[in-house]
Amino acid sequence: MKPSQLFVFKYQNDGVATLEDGLYVKGSELQDPAMVDKLARFLKASKQGWEYADTHQAETVKILLADDTAGVLTAGHQSTMIREVAKLAPPSTTWGYLQPAAYQQTVTELLSTKSTPVISKEPTGAFSYAVWDKAFKS
Repeated sequence: MKPSQLFVFKYQNDGVATLEDGLYVKGSELQDPAMVDKLARFLKASKQGWEYADTHQAETVKILLADDTAGVLTAGHQSTMIREVAKLAPPSTTWGYLQPAAYQQTVTELLSTKSTPVISKEPTGAFSYAVWDKAFKS
């Protein structure tokens, strides 16, 4: 399909967006300083990698295509994917930071369905800034 043939629903425009992609870890892992350090380095490297991909899109597409041993990637699709991810994670000082309002909106949505709610009570201790703080606060 061509992009012009698609109708895109932006759930955030209707007030029903929920968190989707993210990095998740068991709470017990956050008790290990070595693991927090490893996760922080991963998060920081991910930010650097995506920023590089965003600012060097043509080169990134060439790298992806060169590593495509199955031969299923196309330059057009990979270029689109890089542009779309760049919209989701623009370079900023809050890259990878869980926004409290987005978290609360997700909890509210998951609790809101009267017949079959996804969760039955508001979670406690469901997120931490330990890894983000280690990666980006100095």
